[in-house]
Amino acid sequence: MRAFIAVPVGDEVKRKIAPFSKALGLEGVTVVPEKNLHVTLFFLGEIDDKRAGEAASALEKISVPRFEARFRGAGAFPNENFIRVVWVGCESPELGRVYDGLSPAVKRMGYAVEPFRPHVTVARVKAPAAKPAVQEALKKFGGKDFGSSAVEKVALYESRLSPKGPAYEEVFAKTLCGP
Repeated sequence: MRAFIAVPVGDEVKRKIAPFSKALGLEGVTVVPEKNLHVTLFFLGEIDDKRAGEAASALEKISVPRFEARFRGAGAFPNENFIRVVWVGCESPELGRVYDGLSPAVKRMGYAVEPFRPHVTVARVKAPAAKPAVQEALKKFGGKDFGSSAVEKVALYESRLSPKGPAYEEVFAKTLCGP
């Protein structure tokens, strides 16, 4: 299965991101559907059942209370002159602790652990001709506060690709402990 570890984004934040997504609805830009918005901690790629079990075991060991994540600002990877991914920023020290807590297990699974840059991918830019319009949208939404969302679980998701785009299914979730 094609898999990743992520935290879901709350409905209110998704609604606040919607105008930004709409502004990015351009030819040559693939907007992430609202239902698929999340903060990826680790992309695992193709994994077998054994690896899925290792990921679930790592999630099970997380011992972090529920917390709030703030969604603020927008930007692009790798940069605003060469745009491949458009994102909304996520601010949360607790989310960084979850990432740090999972990192040793992810390393043992054979993955590289990169510096954590929490964000929600909002769109992928396929055509360079879309760059000026995307830059305009980034200017408009770059400083916007998209609100906060309660983080109550961290999950392993399966990503099924199809001509209509990816569909995500939760395979295992670790519910975070009380406040």
